Amino acid sequence: MITISSTLSLIGLFYITVFILKSKLHLLKFFCVICLLTFYYTLFLYGSGNWGLLAVMQKISIISSIFLILVLEYFTSQNDFKQINPDEQQIQTTNP
Repeated sequence: MITISSTLSLIGLFYITVFILKSKLHLLKFFCVICLLTFYYTLFLYGSGNWGLLAVMQKISIISSIFLILVLEYFTSQNDFKQINPDEQQIQTTNP
């Protein structure tokens, strides 16, 4: 059960990170990468059998994931995630 739940959580967190990295939200980019690394480290601790530190890291990982989802829900808008097409980009040139 841990394998299935951790795999699905990592896939979800990975897709959230990819979409945030495409946006202009620089603080959330940093937080997504930290959240993903925390989750990976938690899985490493589970695999290595370090049960003392694992209990703490599981709590940190879950709290950071919940905090990330809440920030995405309440402090972002749809305009933050608009894709810019290369055809729509306009380069401003100055004529001397």
